[in-house]
Amino acid sequence: SKVSPWPGMIAVSFISTVIVLYVFKYTTNQDRVKQNKNRLLATTLELALFRNDPVANLDSFYRVLIANFHYLRELMKPLLITILPIMLIMSQVYCWFGGRPVRPSENFIVTASLKKDFPVMEQIISIEKSESVTAETDAMRAPSLNQVSWRLKAVNDINNCINLNINGTTISKNITIDTKTARSSARRVSPEFWAQITYPSEPPLPVDCPLNYIEITYLPAELILLGIRFNWLFTFIILTLLFGLLLKKPIGVEI
Repeated sequence: SKVSPWPGMIAVSFISTVIVLYVFKYTTNQDRVKQNKNRLLATTLELALFRNDPVANLDSFYRVLIANFHYLRELMKPLLITILPIMLIMSQVYCWFGGRPVRPSENFIVTASLKKDFPVMEQIISIEKSESVTAETDAMRAPSLNQVSWRLKAVNDINNCINLNINGTTISKNITIDTKTARSSARRVSPEFWAQITYPSEPPLPVDCPLNYIEITYLPAELILLGIRFNWLFTFIILTLLFGLLLKKPIGVEI
């Protein structure tokens, strides 16, 4: 049965908002934040009031810049503390809501990107037979991108794994075949730190592997409300902002 992704998206947005608000609450001087915020608002209003007076307007503009600097300086510490946790949360949100699982009997594209020292036209690459997928096309090589792609078809979800054979070595890639909302891994990537932060769902490729990554092109997740399809990142940002506005007073935090 089809399960709506909205409860999961709302829950993770709520939890993320609470974490960020409490970090802001306990890592900033709340009185000073409120004071700087009020000063910024006052100087901004002053700028609007004296917009017809060039001299006063220039002086007000200078005070706006100074007030804005002091306000942002107060927020810098919590922003630096939360940036890595938020990146980790967003990478996990992407695994669940960035793309939907492949449906049984549905076609999809698998792409392998090779390192520059391994020209794609000189490599022996193939997709091994699997119980869960079948190849619809032969390997399609793109020398300008140093990539090779296949169009595959999901047969069933018995063994959710694709095996790619390159020069006699087998490299596996997880695939999610399901009719419900489920965690999926778009790429299996190299062991580089930022690559693992962005795509954390699978173990990294071996260091001596000739591939940069193996990618499955999942269709966008079905975040639909009132007949409108919403992007996962836009939805996550809007929900966290709304929860922030609703919860900052109960939590007692000034931003």
